[in-house]
Amino acid sequence: YTEEEQLAMPFWQLVHPDDLPIAQARAEARQRGAHIPPAQEYRVITKSGDIRWVEFNAVLIEYQGAPAILGNVTDLTERMHAEEALRASLEELRASEERLRLLAQRQVSIREEERKRIGFDLHDGVCQELVGVGILIASVRERLHPDAREAVAAIGRAVGYVNDVVEHLRVLARELAVVFHAGGGA
Repeated sequence: YTEEEQLAMPFWQLVHPDDLPIAQARAEARQRGAHIPPAQEYRVITKSGDIRWVEFNAVLIEYQGAPAILGNVTDLTERMHAEEALRASLEELRASEERLRLLAQRQVSIREEERKRIGFDLHDGVCQELVGVGILIASVRERLHPDAREAVAAIGRAVGYVNDVVEHLRVLARELAVVFHAGGGA
């Protein structure tokens, strides 16, 4: 609006219909002498129909012997858009943080499940197979001729090594299970 157009129309004509009741109530209260903060934010409608956010600073004055309001309007539209973009960015950041937290939680769960699976595979799979190998080797030793002492001794050492490996794997399996349970796994 031109300056002449603005001076010829009431301020209320510019105020967005959704903000009009509160703007009018504040103006009436200010004219009655009530303490109203001088700066208020409203939406206004421009001559072209665009909606803009403004800060209306008003003070009560006496004009031609009657109370009047002297006001100054500052366009806040860009600031309001920037604040809205910031709010949206913060909401997106919070959502991303939550997704990241859930992914980290899932990663821990998967790691614990894998640790448990490996422990069970060691105990129930590899250890059992090695026990079977040890039994086979021991049965071969029993079938050897008593004069084959070196072979009997070598096979005895092999059985001992297999039993050592089995025990080592059982210890690892137990440690994995302990770490799994201590880590909060089910």
